[in-house]
Amino acid sequence: MAWILRLVKTGAEGEGAFTDIMEIRKPDDLGAIANLGLTLSEAKLLLARVQ
Repeated sequence: MAWILRLVKTGAEGEGAFTDIMEIRKPDDLGAIANLGLTLSEAKLLLARVQ
């Protein structure tokens, strides 16, 4: 499973440009709570890219 974090700028007419910030890949089995959320390294990377 993969999530794409995307920053989207939309105009008054609904048109917009976007930039993909990062892609996060997680195992398909999210039954364990330990597999949910971001790892520390993913969170640091996300923060650095957003800043």
